[in-house]
Amino acid sequence: MSRNPRNLASFPPANDRAPTLLPLLNPADWQDQDVPSREWAWADYIPHRQATYLTGPGSAGKSLLSQQLCTCIALGLPFMGKDTRQAVAIYATCEDDADELHRRQKAICDALGVPLSALSGKLHLVSLTGATSNALVTFTPDGNPIVSDAYRTLLHTARATGAGFLALDNVAHLFGGNENIRNQVAVFVGMLNNLASEIDGSVLFLGHPNKAGQDFSGSTAWENQVRSRLFMEVPKDEEGNVPDPDARVLVRGKANYARNGERIGFRWLKWAFVHDDDLPEDQREELAATIQANKDNDIFLRCLREMIRREQAVSENVASRTYAPLVFSKMPEAKGIGKARLEAAKLGSKHRLGRLLFSLSDIAAIALLHTLNASLKVAPSAAWEVHAALEAFIVRKLEKDDFAADMKVCVGFDTDGALLIWHIASDGVLETFNDAADERMFNTMAASRRAHITIPMTAIFDPIANANLIAQKWEADDA
Repeated sequence: MSRNPRNLASFPPANDRAPTLLPLLNPADWQDQDVPSREWAWADYIPHRQATYLTGPGSAGKSLLSQQLCTCIALGLPFMGKDTRQAVAIYATCEDDADELHRRQKAICDALGVPLSALSGKLHLVSLTGATSNALVTFTPDGNPIVSDAYRTLLHTARATGAGFLALDNVAHLFGGNENIRNQVAVFVGMLNNLASEIDGSVLFLGHPNKAGQDFSGSTAWENQVRSRLFMEVPKDEEGNVPDPDARVLVRGKANYARNGERIGFRWLKWAFVHDDDLPEDQREELAATIQANKDNDIFLRCLREMIRREQAVSENVASRTYAPLVFSKMPEAKGIGKARLEAAKLGSKHRLGRLLFSLSDIAAIALLHTLNASLKVAPSAAWEVHAALEAFIVRKLEKDDFAADMKVCVGFDTDGALLIWHIASDGVLETFNDAADERMFNTMAASRRAHITIPMTAIFDPIANANLIAQKWEADDA
């Protein structure tokens, strides 16, 4: 037997008025009608009359992508090989000032081959940096939404300019709620969808992924409330390395009106983005060769690191049984690229040799990192700072012909916990190597009475000297 015998339908309306029906649609009415085609602001990626969420790491270039997309929509030009729906466009940023927008826009126009004057009345850029609050909606302690003046101003501006496409950069500034509270996220995304309907256009809003590796940060409502979500990143190989730092990929992370997971590849070139298919054939071939060479160089260095870790020597002598490309070609780290490509990596330009030197000095830094962590509990980022400062010190000393292999430096912390690096010269003069120490000279001697470690310069200098010796031999072989 039911504990609550009263059916919900038996409750009278709260205002004592007769209930109204939902707006019912009768499919039979469509019998002889043409099926309406789907409309897109950007074909297959940004639907018309909807809000689309674009996320990606801070270094990916979401702002540049959005401003360039706005430019193409304003001019009715294809974007990354896909058609756009021409409309007046507004790009509003809370993070870049007018000068940055100017620089970016000039590069975009140069890439598209159009003058800035062609955008008059078609594209509007807005810098909201320095504003007290750009939040479009805030919430009371009870969770009730409060639509802000910023939203009303945005809507009025869009109507006044006739804008049909808005790019809003970014959520951190525009959302005045808690990203982890589902209903607050739903209210915000609902407002943006309503905004798209109000202007009979589309809204693109930008955000960041979370630290755990998800494509978006906060409640799953960010995923569930939008009909379309895009994710932009710099592609990595299976080991997490970036073989081509200029390459980008845009993925449909969620698409209610298209196939999920499809992607577009493009690249950063001269401060704008260029679709791979828009590059001249010779430039595409050159880029492909450069990308492969970079991958091969990384593989060569990975093999070299592994041999150093094993403490096994390799030779630059072609006739030797330990000839490096021959030995490396048999290692799993070589990924089967073969001896010839490893030789090309070894015998490359001075730029590649420079990368080899950098790699070997990295190996020294790794050893230094372990030493610092074990003795002073120094964080890895601070250990790299120490290593970089010591390398700079060696360079300065070598330039002045004032280097001695038996030099020693001290690493410690001042009373505020700032990292300090110092050296007492033979004449008793105190030298500091990093910015924190320069700023805190008065604390340096106090730091020397606290926990610190003394590092012989040979720990850094010897790997660099050995790398230089290898480089000189290989350069001689090339000649």
